[in-house]
Amino acid sequence: MNMVRRLLWVLRNTGANLWRARLAAAAAVVSTTLALTLATTAVLLGMQLSRLENHWTGNVDVTVYLCTRMSVTASCDGAADGATIETVRAALENLPGIAETRFEDRAAAEKAFAERFKNTGIPELLGKDALPESFRVRLSPDADRRETVAAIDAALNGVPGVETVQDQRRILSGFFTLARRVRTGAGALAALQAVTSIALLAHLVRSSVTKRGREIRVMSLVGTPARTIRAPFVLESAALGLLAAGISSAIVVALTALARQSTTEGAALLLAPANVVSVCAATAAATAAISWTVARLSLRRALPREN
Repeated sequence: MNMVRRLLWVLRNTGANLWRARLAAAAAVVSTTLALTLATTAVLLGMQLSRLENHWTGNVDVTVYLCTRMSVTASCDGAADGATIETVRAALENLPGIAETRFEDRAAAEKAFAERFKNTGIPELLGKDALPESFRVRLSPDADRRETVAAIDAALNGVPGVETVQDQRRILSGFFTLARRVRTGAGALAALQAVTSIALLAHLVRSSVTKRGREIRVMSLVGTPARTIRAPFVLESAALGLLAAGISSAIVVALTALARQSTTEGAALLLAPANVVSVCAATAAATAAISWTVARLSLRRALPREN
């Protein structure tokens, strides 16, 4: 029964503290919500970039496109034949710094293209045998990228039957560099906003202690456990953090759902809802832990130590 009474007392006092400092509490929630939204967005953007990069490059660093019947490159005179394929394969196998070489024939290229652009009508616009056969090259992790790509280009560029040697990563590097800078900027703003939020929470807790200083001293004199005295203030901080986390999660989930609806054709490239929810849940858990820690540190000198 005493435990139930203590719990009710803690909840009642927590509510009273929040109501008395409602303006400061609202400011702390808004600040924390902004910080969490920026942080969650930065994490999800990083995950999304990795997903897009792997999809668009197909885990391939360099692609060697062979000639088709429609190629107009000087090295092309009709579609590449079996001899050209074996020549290119042998040349790639003799080059250092290559981890994997995979040949993609025309049927596989058409299938991959159709899956990537399904429901867009683009595959139907292409004529038969329009897509080239190719070699998909993956570099070794320890290889010097620039030197290896240059070696592949020097060995195959201009070879009869080879239309072009394409560095997949370099083509998309501009986009991904810009996106990563946006992610870094969001993360930096989130960190700055987090510092402000922590300061607001700490000030709110200490302000609540100051306003109830006389009551706290009386409770200490009559032998109320320090843990019980501290509980409303710790719960106050944790409640504000969880409220902000909930609002932030709702905003992020709503925005990602809107993005998914707006890009119906490319929805498969977006992060799965389960990924978004898991990141939001992890953020909420981290926020609760940080809020609890902030409250404990703020109360270390303001209240008597635990009995």
